[in-house]
Amino acid sequence: MTTTAPDELEATGEIWAPPPEPAKPARPPRRPLNFWFRLLSQFLLMLAVGLIGLAGYLIVVTPVQQSNDQDRLYATYREQLAAATAPTGGLIDPGLPVALLAIPGLGFNQVVVQGTASGDLEAGPGHLRNTPLPGQAGTSVIYGKSATFGAPFQQIDRLQAGDRIEVTTGQGAFTYRVIDVRRPGDPSPSTLAKGAGRLTLVTSQGANLLQRGDILLVDADLLDQPQPTPSGQPSLIPREELAMESNMAIANLGLVLWLQALGLALAGVVWARQRWGKREALVVGVPIVVAIVWNLYETVGQLLPNLV
Repeated sequence: MTTTAPDELEATGEIWAPPPEPAKPARPPRRPLNFWFRLLSQFLLMLAVGLIGLAGYLIVVTPVQQSNDQDRLYATYREQLAAATAPTGGLIDPGLPVALLAIPGLGFNQVVVQGTASGDLEAGPGHLRNTPLPGQAGTSVIYGKSATFGAPFQQIDRLQAGDRIEVTTGQGAFTYRVIDVRRPGDPSPSTLAKGAGRLTLVTSQGANLLQRGDILLVDADLLDQPQPTPSGQPSLIPREELAMESNMAIANLGLVLWLQALGLALAGVVWARQRWGKREALVVGVPIVVAIVWNLYETVGQLLPNLV
């Protein structure tokens, strides 16, 4: 085929144009993703978001929740102290305030509640129910969390022999002097003399939230005259109130129920989106899903060891 030069086209008045480029081969259509693959990817995405939300709840939200509980407990216990109605022993319902605990060297002030199960310790340090209350003869034991819900006992490992611990109960104000900070394998303190009083603070320790498997104990002897111990103190307590135990029986049932509720809520949002529209479904569904997830996170928190 003969190609006309541009100069010859100008002489004839025609416009020269370069020959067209060869057409590129058409890109093959993208295959749609397999249904199960899309379902798995969405599930993994939701799981990742849920785990990040759980971490945010435990690290950011629970300290605020514990602070609000402490304000409420302090107001209640202050009124009881003023009216001389604060409990001093016997059978005390779990969750009720029983003492004010202060550690001047750490700038620590917390209300102690009765009971040491995971749910009890979410509000603050808890008194082990089969031991006497602080200020009474014998060894009084108080548990506290070290990583979540305000981590009230996070810094008690900084205490040293000679430091003071102050406790106020319905029987008066008492001062203890730290004698030892113990870890697994360390020797126990000397046997307590008959009629004397001792306070033991218990928490967990570890490099991070997932490694807090060791127990830390702080022993302190009472410097004041011990007060009498009322009768009726329980001799046995449930396993979930012992150190590093979790409330498995209640939490597992709650976990199953809240997961089922979450599944039904998400299915309802999908149905509402098809019937009502995206905006309407989100307006109705998001508050319900958030409320269920909040309760789900609270249940997961009780699955953690009570001292964490």
